[in-house]
Amino acid sequence: MLYAEVQDVEAGFRALSRDEQTQCAALLSEAAVIIDSYNPDAGKDAKRVVSCRMVRRQLGESDSGGGVSFPVGSTQGTATALGYSLLLAVTCSVVAGTSGILVGYGVAKRRGSRLASWVNSLSFFPYLMPSLAFGAIYLSMSSHVAWLRGFALLALVGSVKYLPFASRSGVNAMLQLSGEIEEAALITGVPWWKRMVRVIFPIQKSSFLSGYLLPMVSCMRELSLFVLLVPTSNTILTTMLMQYSEKGWAQFGNAINLLIIVVVLLVNLTVNKLTGASIDKGVGG
Repeated sequence: MLYAEVQDVEAGFRALSRDEQTQCAALLSEAAVIIDSYNPDAGKDAKRVVSCRMVRRQLGESDSGGGVSFPVGSTQGTATALGYSLLLAVTCSVVAGTSGILVGYGVAKRRGSRLASWVNSLSFFPYLMPSLAFGAIYLSMSSHVAWLRGFALLALVGSVKYLPFASRSGVNAMLQLSGEIEEAALITGVPWWKRMVRVIFPIQKSSFLSGYLLPMVSCMRELSLFVLLVPTSNTILTTMLMQYSEKGWAQFGNAINLLIIVVVLLVNLTVNKLTGASIDKGVGG
């Protein structure tokens, strides 16, 4: 059973040649099998959207003259894909890192209680789910929420998926902090947000920044989580790498892979030199 037609793939994409239409029909059949294996209970609209996106990425975009076929997003350039990837990584880092600090603070303050144990376990739950299935769940949700599209969807999914990394860092940092320090500030009447910014954060700066660094690095190298979610009008480095590999452009793919490695190493080295934080200190390091 197909969940989309050739006309659905062409809509908002480009006109397909006769050979491409034949290939498209075969790809739609393969997409239906993959979708049924991951989430057979998804709605028809979600299955249609996923089918179209999977097939479009396989077909790529070609010029109107029927020349060489390029992967989706290659026309926007690697620099634009790098910028989009960095923006997404920074957004996920800020949201997940801040949420992780708050989770750590709450767990440490309610240490030993049932609520703290429940919150601690719940914050780790996204780590247990396969990334592809996790992305498919949010993709099916986006068909019912108007604003949950494009970058907003990517940022939300990435932030939730990487929350376990940040929360582990936040919990470990807060458990290492003596409660007497905050109590002294509390006695003097310092508001909560000032205690966090001026007392707690400076003391545990290295651990907290590592909690921001882990989601950012994970986001830069993530593929399976975003492969179904990245809009065809944009792309990130990892999906561009996949597209180059599928087309047999090994040298271009290796260049993108090297670029990702260099960016991750530069970010980690820069943060380490400036603040002393690093990836290996993020989770109990």
